[in-house]
Amino acid sequence: VEAKSVEAANQLVKLLQAIKESAKITEPGTLDFRIYQFEEKLLLLEEYEDETALQTHFKNETVKAFLEAIPSLATGIQAKSVDAASQLTKHLLAKKESAKTSEPGILSFRIYQFEERLMLIEEYEDEKALQASRQSEVFKAFGEAVSSLTTGIEAKSIEASNQLAKYLLAIKETAKTSEPGTLNFRIYQFEEKLMLIEEYEDEKALQAHLQSEAFKAFKEAASSLTAGLYDFVKE
Repeated sequence: VEAKSVEAANQLVKLLQAIKESAKITEPGTLDFRIYQFEEKLLLLEEYEDETALQTHFKNETVKAFLEAIPSLATGIQAKSVDAASQLTKHLLAKKESAKTSEPGILSFRIYQFEERLMLIEEYEDEKALQASRQSEVFKAFGEAVSSLTTGIEAKSIEASNQLAKYLLAIKETAKTSEPGTLNFRIYQFEEKLMLIEEYEDEKALQAHLQSEAFKAFKEAASSLTAGLYDFVKE
């Protein structure tokens, strides 16, 4: 799980610790529940006796409290609407089913939907398993759906997309060092398509971001490398 900030991660850890304590007392089928925090990132290692134990775990009130907190504290894929998110979830469920039968290198693939937002927790045996997953037909179908169901940028080619990704990574590095008002800046690439998840402290922080030299360089390059923005939603 990736939180929006270290403070948000700390809040999520407290909720997870409550889950862990509850599991010790009321969930004998929960064999292991371990929490690791790396600044904004949280890693969970969970082990259950069987499917019944897992389902019992998810009905726990402490788990429900954690899931309710996720939309405001963690990052994910932002769809255009709840209906669009539901359509993306169907693609991801197809991916999950495919992985069970044809991708032994996928150790975990979990999907969470919170209205318009989707969060994925994926675990792969190695880099080779990750790349095999990205080349599967069901993942490609998901990537194609992303352009019409989420916000983002469409480049003219994969090469152009790679060039834009480099500019966006430069923006991200600039934001880390000189834009404290930029709370979140994440980049997802699906062949020619790029999706950004951005969050700013306030309007002033957004304007400061748009005035950065790194953003100006990206904007200049975008005119020749993109097929256009396929949606832009300002919240």
